[in-house]
Amino acid sequence: MKTRYTHFAAISLVVILAVTACHSADDNSARPVAHKEFTDKVQWNSWDQTSFSKAANESKLIFLYLSTPWCAPCAEAERELFGNDTIVEILNSQYIPIEVDGDRYPNVAERYSLGGYPSCVILTPDLRLLGGTVRVPADSLQLLLKRVSDTWQHTPVLAEMQAARLDSVFRQSVSARKLQRPSDELIRYTERVVAHYYDSTYGGFGNQPKFPLPEVNDFAFTATAPEGGPLFKDEITHTLKAQLNLLDPVWGGFYRSAAFADWSNPSHEKLLADNAMLLINYVDAFLYSKDSTYMGVAEKAVSYIDKFLRTDRGWGFYNSQAGVVLHDNELTDPREYFGKDDANRRKIGLPAIQREVYTAANCYGVSAYLKAGRVLKRQELIEYATKTLDSLLAVGVANKGLMRHSILSQEANDPMILADQVAMVTALLDAYETTGKQRYLAEGIRLSEATYSQFNDPATGGLTTDIAGSDVIGRMSVPMKPFSINAAASTNFVRLFYYTADVKYRQPAEAIFLYLMNIPIRNDDLRLCSLTRTYLRITRFPTKLAMLGPRNEEYNALLGAIFSRNFPRLTLTHLGDGKTETQYGELKFAPTDRAQLFVCGDDTLSHPITEADSVDVVVRAFQFSLMNKR
Repeated sequence: MKTRYTHFAAISLVVILAVTACHSADDNSARPVAHKEFTDKVQWNSWDQTSFSKAANESKLIFLYLSTPWCAPCAEAERELFGNDTIVEILNSQYIPIEVDGDRYPNVAERYSLGGYPSCVILTPDLRLLGGTVRVPADSLQLLLKRVSDTWQHTPVLAEMQAARLDSVFRQSVSARKLQRPSDELIRYTERVVAHYYDSTYGGFGNQPKFPLPEVNDFAFTATAPEGGPLFKDEITHTLKAQLNLLDPVWGGFYRSAAFADWSNPSHEKLLADNAMLLINYVDAFLYSKDSTYMGVAEKAVSYIDKFLRTDRGWGFYNSQAGVVLHDNELTDPREYFGKDDANRRKIGLPAIQREVYTAANCYGVSAYLKAGRVLKRQELIEYATKTLDSLLAVGVANKGLMRHSILSQEANDPMILADQVAMVTALLDAYETTGKQRYLAEGIRLSEATYSQFNDPATGGLTTDIAGSDVIGRMSVPMKPFSINAAASTNFVRLFYYTADVKYRQPAEAIFLYLMNIPIRNDDLRLCSLTRTYLRITRFPTKLAMLGPRNEEYNALLGAIFSRNFPRLTLTHLGDGKTETQYGELKFAPTDRAQLFVCGDDTLSHPITEADSVDVVVRAFQFSLMNKR
């Protein structure tokens, strides 16, 4: 789960940090303001070794401007800050200014963002943090730039001490460990944290600003009360209803966040990743409750993605849509603009689309379309998802068999990002379960093994956010290990173990999980939800189903029956056409000329299920018998 800060301020002789977080963004080619008109006054450099060497040779500090295309406060800041001649003169004469898109280079943003966008970060030539700010007026930025530059030029010892102190604090926070033994107390503890953060007045979790938290929703769906049944039924129902305040009533799709606890005053940008995860939430809500309201919400989310974020290539998804519009060279009031109907919005103009195809976000879209297609019985969504997946494999595989981050980019320095690999594996495994095509499982295995080989830290455990070269400096040399992405990677290996019955996949699953258990996260950290879901995947027996036989209408009917039910921790293995005896772990399946479904234990099988109408009863009865034996 992403950590967000609403306010931070610190002032000293060397560094001024005044952080008032921005929660927004848009696209390099189509910003909601005339981006180039202002930023082109600054002599921007690239984020590369040439620029770092230039800073060292000229003994200048680096001014790192971190933004995202969808960020409305970024657009406003660029007009105010980089339209200011004094700031431009200071940057061009006393600094090496570098502009970085946080979506394009998430590994840079993870290390240097000051808690929101835009982040104005001042670095030493060797990329250590010296100062910075988030979203301040021009006069405050002028003061910051002058004061830090003066300190660097006239009292370099003080500047070096500050940089060393901040660097030490950062490295210690990243490397801190607290040994903890996994146990079911983790489940109870996470339940208490979720209950504590639940907003009983307005729904959701936490206070303000209010963000939808799909991972917390996922946990709340599956948490079980001691007497059986859902533990958070009322809480999740309230939350899913409250989140509808962020649903665009005209175009569909969810806005990113709300300024206040009652879900009012939304920031109107729409991100593919957020909408994909929320789409899955509402499809799951329909499966759990059979309330058609949730199906309607899911359809609206799909409609938005279809109309605005599908690319014009016949596959793939664009990354985001801005929350503000430039009209007559002025930014429109978002509340006024989004209060209009479709026709009147279009008269003013459409919010800019960020026309980038990023691997992780696209894979979230693929997984969401696969699930929505199965449950909503919309085959065209499954077809678009698999076409996107096939295209990502065709054009996105780079060195060492890993996925590139930016699919449409031809840049040689395109980073290899852990989130892209893990999301791709998840999407491949989802596609395997949905379609039964063995090539998706084979690609999932290949990419999982390549990811573990290239990203695993053998010294301290865990998977790093990127692959560091030998020449990296500053915070770029610190091995970051994103929490939720590591949890998802562990879950993927558990899934591979159940699909293949090969015990070798349990080792990386457990190793990654144990690394996460040893991170000293705060007692109130909602990331516990993703950790606990992984723990349950590792320690609890899944609903393990296996299918074989000819791929005909009977086979598809059985699949439809499976996907229309809510089975906890479902894993579905496709064992082939059934023409010969089939081995699956310790289990053997006799040849068959009919489509058959089995519920599997470690060494026992249910009788073959051939009728879709009996799937739910037989699966739940067999699962109950397995639990009684354990």
